Amino acid sequence: MKPAKLLIVFFLLVFLNGIYCKEIYTIKSPNQKISVNFWINHSGFALYSVSHSNTVLLQESKLGIVRSDEDFSSNLSIDSVSKVKTINDDYKLLHGKRLNNIYTGCRR
Repeated sequence: MKPAKLLIVFFLLVFLNGIYCKEIYTIKSPNQKISVNFWINHSGFALYSVSHSNTVLLQESKLGIVRSDEDFSSNLSIDSVSKVKTINDDYKLLHGKRLNNIYTGCRR
């Protein structure tokens, strides 16, 4: 797909999402290649999508849990959203190919 067409599609998606949902929250990997978008649509359903290098890997998917005593999949709202925070962790494994592991990620 040509960059101009891709840009037009992107702006249309952003515009249409603005009509049907309140706000999209995005978190990206430390190298900025993987991104996860989260939003709640006008019906109160929590949705997310996953992209890698601007290629959608997982299209719009619903989040939620339905139990026998409660439905946690619809009529949802967001009270607050924290800022993106970089986390670093290092740990040792007892078994496996790599003994020492270093992990860097983002959390929101």
